[in-house]
Amino acid sequence: MAYAADAQAKAPSNGTAKKGASAAAKAAKDNKKTAPPKSKPSSTDSKADTKSDSKAANGSKPPATPATQQLVNHDYTDYAIVGEDDLRLLDENSPLLPNPASEAEAAAREELRGMSCAYGPLKKKNAGGVLEPFPGKLSEVLERTDLDDIIDWMPHGRAFIVKKPELFTTNVLPRFFRQTKYRSFTRQLNLWGFKRITRGADGGAYYHQLFLRGRPYLAMRMRRQKIKGTGMKLTPNPDGEPNFYNDWPAMPPLSDRRVLPPLPPLFSEMLWMQNKGAATGKATDGMLEAPGTRSGRIGVQGGMNDQNGMGGMALDAVNMAAAGLGGKAAIDRVSENLLNALKYSVR
Repeated sequence: MAYAADAQAKAPSNGTAKKGASAAAKAAKDNKKTAPPKSKPSSTDSKADTKSDSKAANGSKPPATPATQQLVNHDYTDYAIVGEDDLRLLDENSPLLPNPASEAEAAAREELRGMSCAYGPLKKKNAGGVLEPFPGKLSEVLERTDLDDIIDWMPHGRAFIVKKPELFTTNVLPRFFRQTKYRSFTRQLNLWGFKRITRGADGGAYYHQLFLRGRPYLAMRMRRQKIKGTGMKLTPNPDGEPNFYNDWPAMPPLSDRRVLPPLPPLFSEMLWMQNKGAATGKATDGMLEAPGTRSGRIGVQGGMNDQNGMGGMALDAVNMAAAGLGGKAAIDRVSENLLNALKYSVR
């Protein structure tokens, strides 16, 4: 009985127990309000963790450059080992083609056999829609000794450089390429597969393994590339650039005895010649068509014919330009060293 009484005395009453339970519930509720919310892992974090776990499991490393970039490939083959005459015989499958002198020449022949001419006398496709495409015009410019202070071959003849870009833009591009921006010229270089050397003695020069000094027939195998819209950006690769002074033989120099054709006229020069020709044509027409001047007409033409027959050609070109006939043909005829003969027609 005494033990039961002690236990009954120590046990709390029902009211006290209810008060303690309500106090505990209130404290728990307050703690829940003040506690910071638990953050849920985002989907990107979970994907990143999954990728990192998979890479760690496979032992692979992430790429050093983005997928949209690629290093410039400077692999170089010496196709000059096949002579120009042998190259023609190779295209014609001629039995007169001699045996290759080395294994390297045999390998180069096989590669060239698989390259069809993109322009020239054999084919005219893939040349950008023109009869004389960009490489042909560029070869013509580089063959001119009167422009070598503006653009010229490097000493080895396997690359060329524009020495004076500003003068090249104003005096050469409009004459040969019908362009007025240097950026358009470099874009054409990229489309035709030229590569730029960024350092060393050839820094700033452009080269192509099929574009060599004195080898125009070899350049006919160059092809115009389609790089627009590919999303591929080439990254310079100086360590892979060729050293043409040590690794490859130099190309023979061009002959200094070749006769240079006259420079094509600039657009401003064409307009001047057109206006000059029109005025001269009107003056000569008035003089030659006047009554009783038939003998004088013959005398003028006879005197001009004494100038190696060039005066008559100049007069014909002037009359064509004045009449609006012939267009570019008339201007070309005047521009080809006939300006001196043209002076005789207005005396």
